[in-house]
Amino acid sequence: MKNRLQTLWDEVTPEGGPCPRPNAKKVRRRVDAALDGKPRVLPRRALRLAAAAAAAVLLLSGTALAGGELIPPEFNVLSTQFTWGENPETAIAMMTITPVSAEDDNYTLTVTSSLADGNRLYFTLLVEAKNDEAKERLENAEFGDRLSLRIPGSNSYGLSGEADSQDSVWRLNVSANWEAGKSAAVRLNLMDEGVWLEFPVKPMRSITLEVAAQCQGVGGAGYAAGGPVSVDQVELSPLSYTLRYTTSQLDTCPAPYFLFRDGSLRTMGQMRVLGPSGGSDTGLFHQYPDRHRCSWQFGSIQDLSLMEAIVFGGTAYPLNGGEPYEVDVSAIPRPFVLPLGEETPSGDWTVPLFALCGGLGVPCEWDEAAGTAVASFRDTTLTFTLGSKTVQVSGPWSWDASEMDLAPAYQGGELWVDAVSLLRTVWSVQLDAAMEDRDKAVRREDGSAVFTSWVVNP
Repeated sequence: MKNRLQTLWDEVTPEGGPCPRPNAKKVRRRVDAALDGKPRVLPRRALRLAAAAAAAVLLLSGTALAGGELIPPEFNVLSTQFTWGENPETAIAMMTITPVSAEDDNYTLTVTSSLADGNRLYFTLLVEAKNDEAKERLENAEFGDRLSLRIPGSNSYGLSGEADSQDSVWRLNVSANWEAGKSAAVRLNLMDEGVWLEFPVKPMRSITLEVAAQCQGVGGAGYAAGGPVSVDQVELSPLSYTLRYTTSQLDTCPAPYFLFRDGSLRTMGQMRVLGPSGGSDTGLFHQYPDRHRCSWQFGSIQDLSLMEAIVFGGTAYPLNGGEPYEVDVSAIPRPFVLPLGEETPSGDWTVPLFALCGGLGVPCEWDEAAGTAVASFRDTTLTFTLGSKTVQVSGPWSWDASEMDLAPAYQGGELWVDAVSLLRTVWSVQLDAAMEDRDKAVRREDGSAVFTSWVVNP
């Protein structure tokens, strides 16, 4: 990669000279400052030095300069798997965005960005075909079978992507569980035997808290039943949080809140968490079947210097390890269960809107004569109309309307709406299809469970 970068640098800089590189220590120091809760100002000239290095990879990855600051390539983990969060500059500093490539006569493989903590690795990958024959093989490839990973501690990974027939490039998002190391490797099995692309990984630091938290858990993994949970340990990074906890209720998970220094208290829904991943604890507590270790991914990169504590029930556990203290959570909606409605063409189910608003503690204005229902939550108003597949959306969103597969149906005093994706997005409400009781689950002929309920986590 050194020779290729130098070639690109020579092409874009008439003066020539050695290709500059970002100062990794300064970038890491910014991240450490955020994690330690001790913000430190980095001179803007450090960003300019990093930006200078970006010019060398402009043609390869799309990395560019704007206002003297380093801008990531267009295809990166923040644009595809996370959002920037409240402090984009800190989020950018957490990424590794110097491209690394490997190639043979037919393909070029390039990792354009990576991001990792102690539990999971995320990276973006470009696969470019160099000739028509290679392009044809690439288009016919099943990447779930054709891509190999060599990642410490990884036994599974997620993969998504898209092909661009115009430039013969596949753009892939990859995420994998792993044990923190210094590097990982990926291989396209269509390439020459033995060709691996190894790339550096810089896991960010996590905060670990030993706690003795008691709270009411929420149903998960397809089952609605909740129950009491005892949390033993919290591991928190800007990407995710991992909990070690004990519960005798099968498929029950803790439902924490997140307290920020500005006084705001946010739910899992507001943090747009994804998960859980994991299960029975095979580490410290492996001898106890009721003990679990599960992780949840944040929807956006978190600046932990802005976060005060993680809250279970009404007790806050400060990230700086200070003494726990009580907080008022009475105004925050708790997880609840709703009946499941009709299955939609897209494979989801309808939601009882009046009952949903009741559980969230917000009014729903129903005009039976006009056939319209208007409900507002978290600064966004939704208007549903009988006979119309269009939902009017008013709030901090860029669209004016959202199309549904099914028009709202008014039955038995309830309005059933096909708006699961919309509610998840604009109201930050998690809706997971579930059944009430695993032991009494009804099964289809193919063995899949028949869901009966929505588990709502605001």
